[in-house]
Amino acid sequence: MGTVCKLQKHHEDLSDDEQWDVKARQGYAIAGIEMRLVDEEGTAVAWDGEAMGEVQVRGPWVSSSYFKQDPGPDHFADDGWSLA
Repeated sequence: MGTVCKLQKHHEDLSDDEQWDVKARQGYAIAGIEMRLVDEEGTAVAWDGEAMGEVQVRGPWVSSSYFKQDPGPDHFADDGWSLA
């Protein structure tokens, strides 16, 4: 687990559709997890709720490989961040 998305008090008056829009976002990183958002070239983009990109994570309990699979370029960025 890397993120938690929980509706907050100020979301109570939103419609069901608007609440689902909030829930569909990545949420907040839990303690010990670092996150970044990158574009197709791997360049970090703004974490502003508007920019689109790929989420990458790293932290002490982020797996360094997948079960029965050798880590490859589809799993990890060149600098070690996990491709979530």
